[in-house]
Amino acid sequence: MRDTEKKEYTLDELYNGMQVRESQLSNVYNIHIVLVNSFLTEDGDIEGTVGFIGSTLNSESNRLNRRGVMVTHIYNEEAEKEGEIYYDD
Repeated sequence: MRDTEKKEYTLDELYNGMQVRESQLSNVYNIHIVLVNSFLTEDGDIEGTVGFIGSTLNSESNRLNRRGVMVTHIYNEEAEKEGEIYYDD
């Protein structure tokens, strides 16, 4: 794995067109990130190009869902990380 594949990004470092892996976004919370042209890497991670960054999904993010283009939606909820969300069985 290259050093650039190990770096975890902050929201301020992300931009549309940037090539990232899902694991590099684990410190970005409560923000929707849509990766286009995404694929599964040999080590089981998901890699793609950032196509959308926003607090809510909208028509811009919806346009990325085109036929034949693999799209991955990433949303890390901070409350889940902190153990504040509980699910009833």
